[in-house]
Amino acid sequence: MRKMALLKHFPTVFVFLLAGLLVTWGIYPAFAAELNNVQGPILVVTGTGQVDIQPDRAKITLAVVSSGKNLEQLQEQNSRTVNQVVTDLLKQGLQRSQIETSRFNVWPQYSYGRSGDEQPPEIIGYQVRNQITVTLDDPQRAGSIIDTALRAGANEVQNISYFLHDNNSVQAMALSQACINANKKANAIARALGIKIGAVISVRESSPTTEIYPLRTFDSVTASGEAVPIQPGDITVRGTVTITYQIVR
Repeated sequence: MRKMALLKHFPTVFVFLLAGLLVTWGIYPAFAAELNNVQGPILVVTGTGQVDIQPDRAKITLAVVSSGKNLEQLQEQNSRTVNQVVTDLLKQGLQRSQIETSRFNVWPQYSYGRSGDEQPPEIIGYQVRNQITVTLDDPQRAGSIIDTALRAGANEVQNISYFLHDNNSVQAMALSQACINANKKANAIARALGIKIGAVISVRESSPTTEIYPLRTFDSVTASGEAVPIQPGDITVRGTVTITYQIVR
C-alpha cells in the first residue's frame, strides 16, 4: 500500500524536485527570490515564437576606388566621380539624408624590390577609396539603385543589408507567440503527469536573437544593360519567454 501511495503522488513529487534542482543548479537564478514565498510545487517552461517578415528597409554600401601616382589629381578625380554618383542617385528620387559618406581612405602603394634587397620600400602610387552608404525605403529598388551607381562611376558594391523600420511591433508578435507556445507546453506536461497548473508566478523574457539580417556580398559587379537582380529574403524575428506556473494540488 505504501508503494502504491508513493506512485500515486510521484508526478507531483517529481515536478517539485525537478524545480528545486533547477533553481539549486543555477539554471534559473533570477527566479530564486521570487520562489521563496511560493508554497507548493511549480512548473517552469520555456516557449519560443518566430515571425518571418519581408524587410521594409535596405542599406547598400558602395565605393569609388581610384588608383594612380599623383595623389592630388587622384583625389580630385575620385571626388568628381563620387559627386556624379550622388547626383545620379538624387535623380532617382533619393533624398540627401539617404546618402552618407561612411568611410574615406587613402593608401600608399609600395614597391618592395627584390627579395633580400636592403633598400627601403618605395612609394609608387596611391589608392583612394570613398565609400558611401545608401538607405532605401523600398528594398525592391536595390537593383536599380546599384545599376545607377555603377553607371555613374562606382566600381565596388560591398554588401546589401535588410532591416525593419519598426522592429518593436514585430518583436511583440514573436513574444506573444512565445507565450502561447509556452502555455501549450505547460498544459501538455500537466496532462502527461496528471497534474493541474494554476496561476502564473512569473514571466521572464530572454530572447537570444531578435533579428537575422540577410546579407549579400559582391566580389565585383559591373554595369550592364539591365538592373542588377536583387531579391531580399525574409527577416526572422524571434522571442523567448520562461513562465513559472504554480501546480494545483
